[in-house]
Amino acid sequence: MALMQQGLTIRLKGDNTITLTGGDNNYYVGATLEECSDVTITGGGSLTLGGGNNGNTMFLMTHQPSESVMLTIKDCTVNASPFSDDYKENLTVDNATLRGKQLSIGRQLVLKDCYVSKPAGAGFENGMLTVGGQYWYGEFEILPSGGMRGDVNGDGQVNAGDVSELYAIILGTDTTNAGKADLNANGNLNAGDISELYSIILAK
Repeated sequence: MALMQQGLTIRLKGDNTITLTGGDNNYYVGATLEECSDVTITGGGSLTLGGGNNGNTMFLMTHQPSESVMLTIKDCTVNASPFSDDYKENLTVDNATLRGKQLSIGRQLVLKDCYVSKPAGAGFENGMLTVGGQYWYGEFEILPSGGMRGDVNGDGQVNAGDVSELYAIILGTDTTNAGKADLNANGNLNAGDISELYSIILAK
């Protein structure tokens, strides 16, 4: 399946599956988004891509400006592996489930009200998930966190781990969960957010 459109919204209803068939499909992908500046997959349903060796891949071939948001997965479940090849695409996962193998999306990964559950302790660098400073080529899973305020690292708890994550975000060493770090909602990431997080923890 190939899509070419600006500002496209795909609304999922129920469970949806796209499966590659035929004898010569090992070099193809389940869906290609070509020259699309802003695509949102939402709707509360699910989408599963499969078939062939690479049939679960959602290929992002956009060549858009690096600041454009390419793909947003919001309030739904997608079983596919977003992949890009020009290091400009952005992926936002917003209160959604995303599962696949070898996430490789280019420029930026933004997590809103969700977290990387697999692999544990994952970071993000140069368009890929990392573990211990090494690129991760295996299976990954991003799950909704339930929107708990102060849960910066998205593990479903608010504790010292979130303080460490917030420091890493402010220092710029790990920006995976930066979308959840502006706890005082002033548009800046700084010591004020650290103070706010301590207040949340002490109030528990």
